[in-house]
Amino acid sequence: MWGAVMGLRYRSGPYLASTRSYSLGDGVWFSRSHEWMKLDGGVGTVGITDHAQNELGEIVYVSLPEVDDAVTGGVTDAVAEIESVKSCSPIYSPFSGTVTEVNEEVETNPTVINSSPMDKGWLFKFQVAEDSDEPAVELMDEKEYNNYVEQLDS
Repeated sequence: MWGAVMGLRYRSGPYLASTRSYSLGDGVWFSRSHEWMKLDGGVGTVGITDHAQNELGEIVYVSLPEVDDAVTGGVTDAVAEIESVKSCSPIYSPFSGTVTEVNEEVETNPTVINSSPMDKGWLFKFQVAEDSDEPAVELMDEKEYNNYVEQLDS
């Protein structure tokens, strides 16, 4: 089922709580790979979820894209990387577009992601490409994401 807003289309996936059709509008959306994206107009802000930072442990290094870098949506081309004492994790973008801003604070003080993953710990902002009419990955609202995480933890 498809919903649309601002030229962006969204299809509910089989793992989501329902098969209803709804619009992917402004607000916070979550991926199965534990990135969050806040969509505001045509600009997306991307970071990792609290669940992801808990699983990673202490974050020690962050590699971010450069402003004006092209971003390819999906889980094949990492846009950024986060290294922790436990592992290294690629960060993906749900849409294609162009990087407009990076959070320099997380490069100099990566532990801010641990203390504030959904606020001060955002990673990069990007302008969604005009021809990016649907996300390259399935996205969930907060309730659906929380249900997804509960299933992972059980």
